[in-house]
Parts: sequence; C-alpha cells; structure tokens
Amino acid sequence: MGFFNEATEYLRQMLNSVQSTDNPAYLKPLAHMGMLYGFVDDAGLIIGRLKRMELLEPDQQDELERIYLLLKQTGVSQAVMADTVLAAKKLLAGEGLQIPTYSFGYSVEHDIFIELKMVCFENNTERLAEADESLSRMLVDMEESVDENLINFSISCRPYNPGYGIGS
Repeated sequence: MGFFNEATEYLRQMLNSVQSTDNPAYLKPLAHMGMLYGFVDDAGLIIGRLKRMELLEPDQQDELERIYLLLKQTGVSQAVMADTVLAAKKLLAGEGLQIPTYSFGYSVEHDIFIELKMVCFENNTERLAEADESLSRMLVDMEESVDENLINFSISCRPYNPGYGIGS
C-alpha cells in the first residue's frame, strides 16, 4: 500500500514483457490491470494478441473489449490516463487514506462516461465524502489544464467492504 510509483513502474515492466509469453493466465489479468492503471493502449495490444491467438472466452472477451473500447472513446491519451490514475492514488494517500495498490475497478454506464472506483480502508463517511470532493476538484483541474476529454472520466472513493473482498 502506498507504493504507487513502484507499482506503476512494475506494471510497465510487465507490459514490456508480454512478447515473451503466450500464457492467457498471465495476459488476461495483465490487460485488465493495464486498463486499471491507465495503460489503455498497451492493454489494447494484449487484447488484440489474445484475439489472434483465439484465447479469449466469449464472456471475458466482451468485458475486456467493452472496457477497452469505452476507454478509447473518451479520447484521453494513455499518458494522461496513467498520470490521472496515479495522481488520484497520491491524492488519497496524501489525505491519509489507505488504498491498496490493486483495489479499484471501472464502473461503465450507458455511454462513454466511465467511473474508476478506488477502495479505501476507511469507514468514516465524512472523510470519504471529503476525499470524493478532492478527487472531483483534481479531475476538473486536470480537465482544464491537461486534457478536456477527462470530462468523460470520474474517480470516486469507496469504503472497503469485507463482504465483497478486496477490490470491485
């Protein structure tokens, strides 16, 4: 927890190593993690490779491809998306919230509006609401100063729920 730069760098190394394996048990989760960390283009290359290898199961193919295509539709570049996810994690850590490096997931609505939910070890609703507000401000600032396409992207902070396990 809290080693977000290191986790991002490790994921970059893993994404660079995809050519050395054809193992779908490695490639499928890597594509999913790549998208979660904002490495949308890299995840798309893995998805394309899995399709060519005919290794995707229909349900997983739909889910992976759907998230990938929606992330691409936002028009946000991979570099901006990865920086945004990293900035959100650092903001939450800076506010004293503990967030596991791997506990977050996308919630896809009807169109290209995508929400990234970050799970925190926190039960105080006041702190979570303040963190949500800080994340919203951060995204608006980044939308104005970095990439206007971030308007289709939202990040929220949610409490860890032991009934659902880590991440969602």
